[in-house]
Amino acid sequence: MNASHLLGKLTDRFHDLTPHKDFRNYVGMSGIGGCLFDLYMRAEHNIRPDDRLKWYGLTGQLHEAAVKRLLGLDADAMRTFLGYPTTDHEIIADFDDRYRGHYDAVLPYGTLIEIKSTNAHKFKRIRASTPDPKHVAQCQAYMRHGNFDHAILVYICRDLHHRDLFRPAPPFWTIDVPRDEGLMEHLDEQAQLVLAALDGDADLPTCTCGYCEMNWSVL
Repeated sequence: MNASHLLGKLTDRFHDLTPHKDFRNYVGMSGIGGCLFDLYMRAEHNIRPDDRLKWYGLTGQLHEAAVKRLLGLDADAMRTFLGYPTTDHEIIADFDDRYRGHYDAVLPYGTLIEIKSTNAHKFKRIRASTPDPKHVAQCQAYMRHGNFDHAILVYICRDLHHRDLFRPAPPFWTIDVPRDEGLMEHLDEQAQLVLAALDGDADLPTCTCGYCEMNWSVL
């Protein structure tokens, strides 16, 4: 074994083990606050492998495991670190089992925890203003269909510069997400629109993200 062979082995294992969901066959609650056309396409078609997104998936998985470890959820942290599926964290909507999601963690007293790793620029922006609306929508969907009364978004910065560390706060940021019944109803309606399109009972949603033409045009 030399450095070149080891690099090849690392690269092969990266492609073999890095999280990548090819064909969901369901509408994901994690994306319900975003582009409905993209959500439809992810439920209907294979998602092309993309090394950049696979790397984000791997680093996100490792940061998620780190936060769980700090929360004292050691067994769950190890399972996440090793990439084992967390089927016990699955949430399925009662109106259609094709609308589902997978939450990150629950504290012993019942608070839902959703963990997001992000770059330094976005982390500073979130800490100074508001959370990403898509992440709030995700929490609302999970609370609605998982019967949670409260959620906390935990952001972790993955690329702090040395001089930024612990100034003015550690590389974590937490945001309460209370239940919003009106938003929950709206998100369920959005999910039902996508499901109806999948069944051929409604027109396809319109792209609102601006990336679908690039992401899905080659299918």
